[in-house]
Amino acid sequence: MRHLLLTALILLIPAHASASQDTVWARHGDYPVKVVNDTWFDAERDRSIPIRIYCPDGEGVFPVIVFSHGLGGSRSAAPYLGHHWASWGFMAVFVQHPGSDEGVWQGRRGEAAIEALREAASPRTAVTRFGDIPFVLDEIEARAAAGTMPADPARMGIAGHSYGAHTVLAALGAGYGPGGRVSFDDPRLTAGVVLSPPPADSRARNGAAYDTIGEPVLHLTGTHDFSPINADVAPESRLEAFEALGPAPQYLIVFEGGDHSVFNGQPRPGRVEPENY
Repeated sequence: MRHLLLTALILLIPAHASASQDTVWARHGDYPVKVVNDTWFDAERDRSIPIRIYCPDGEGVFPVIVFSHGLGGSRSAAPYLGHHWASWGFMAVFVQHPGSDEGVWQGRRGEAAIEALREAASPRTAVTRFGDIPFVLDEIEARAAAGTMPADPARMGIAGHSYGAHTVLAALGAGYGPGGRVSFDDPRLTAGVVLSPPPADSRARNGAAYDTIGEPVLHLTGTHDFSPINADVAPESRLEAFEALGPAPQYLIVFEGGDHSVFNGQPRPGRVEPENY
C-alpha cells in the first residue's frame, strides 16, 4: 500500500526526490528520516495542536503532506506512512486534533469507549477539527519563511484516515449546510488521499456537497472496511464519496481483505500488515 500512496503523491505533488519509470516505490527511499514531536499553539482559538513531523534528513526544501488521524487517534497514527513518505523526500506533518483524539476514550473500556467516540463525532467537533488544517498550513508557511522548517509551501497536499478522511474532503472544498454553501476549502492544498472515507450524506449523493472539490483525490478502502462505532456503515458505503465527487480527477483502490484499522497501521489479528499490500 505504501508504494501505491507514494506513486499517487509523486504524480499529484511533484516530489523533491528524482524518479524514473523503474523506481521501486515499495522500498524505503534514500533519505534518512528525522522524527520530531512538537506542539503548535493557535492563539486565535486558544488551542494547542500536538504535531509529529517526519522530515527527510537532507539538503533543500521538501513538499508537504499533512495527515489527519481518525476519531480517537493521535499524531502517532500510521507511522509506516510518515516514515515512508519522508524517506522519499516528503515532509509529513501529522496533526493531532484535541476533542476528537485519543483523549476521548482513554480511561474507558468496551461499550463506554465506543459511546464516547460516538458522542465526539458531532458537528461542533468536526468544525473545530476542520479549523486545525488552515492553522497548520499557516504555521508551515511562517516557519518556512523564517527558515526554521525546510518545507515548500507551494507544494502541499493532505491525507487522512476515516474521520481524518472527512477532514481531508472538507479542506479540499466539500460543501456543508443547506445546499452545501458552507465551505472549509483551503486553496493551498493541491491534492488529497482519503483512507476509509466516511459514507456520503444525502446531499453528497446528488452532488451538492462535493462538486466544488477541484483537486485530484485518491480513495482507498477495503472489502472488510466496517466502522468500529457504527454497524450501519458497510464497506460498500465507503465508495459513496468517490461516486459523488465532482469533475476533478478521482482514483479508487479497494483492497481485498482490507479492514478499517489496516490503513492506520494496526490490522486486526490475522489480517495482512499494511506495508505488505
